[in-house]
Amino acid sequence: AEDLLKEGRRRGDPSASALLGMHYMQQGRRAEALDVWKKGRRHGDRSASMALGDHFGRQGRDAELGDAEDSMGLGADCSFAIGAKVRVVGLTSEVGRRINGCIGSVLCHEPTSGRVGVKIADCAAKAIKPENLILLDSS
Repeated sequence: AEDLLKEGRRRGDPSASALLGMHYMQQGRRAEALDVWKKGRRHGDRSASMALGDHFGRQGRDAELGDAEDSMGLGADCSFAIGAKVRVVGLTSEVGRRINGCIGSVLCHEPTSGRVGVKIADCAAKAIKPENLILLDSS
């Protein structure tokens, strides 16, 4: 999995940095995860930026991100917990209509846009407005 994510990152997959960082975090490789997320953010990877902001927001250490990241409002509250299962609804764009009804997992929050990062199977991570997500019962 790690090799595939690294290859995706080299090829410019927009969610590969975020996913590789999450893979590292699951293995307890925090420093590597943060490095991947920061590099992804510098290269415009929104998913990596959301993952980085969410990590520091959960840890209560926004100051570690520096002034630029703090000014983005990372770590703000969101009504969807990380890992929560959600259903996508009400999207009207051509691409959005294709994922209406799909179930995904909340990856992170993007306070600057108010969107929620959602990973949907067989699809890149998407930044979706909270009003277009329904929290699924976890029981």
